[in-house]
Amino acid sequence: MNRYFPVDGHPDLMKDPVTGMIVNINKDKINSIKEVRKRKAQEREEIEQMKSDISAIKTMLEKLLENG
Repeated sequence: MNRYFPVDGHPDLMKDPVTGMIVNINKDKINSIKEVRKRKAQEREEIEQMKSDISAIKTMLEKLLENG
């Protein structure tokens, strides 16, 4: 990590002088962000599944009404 330099005013960030890349060195924050992204992805998948289920139910109800 000795090739990185601190970013003024940001204790969790370091800068690579060769590439100019900014690196977050706070592992807890990184893991927290990953967990939030994972939860959001799971929520999106659940919502898409619910939409699919509702569509299937709607189709079944329409068929029941047509036959009734």
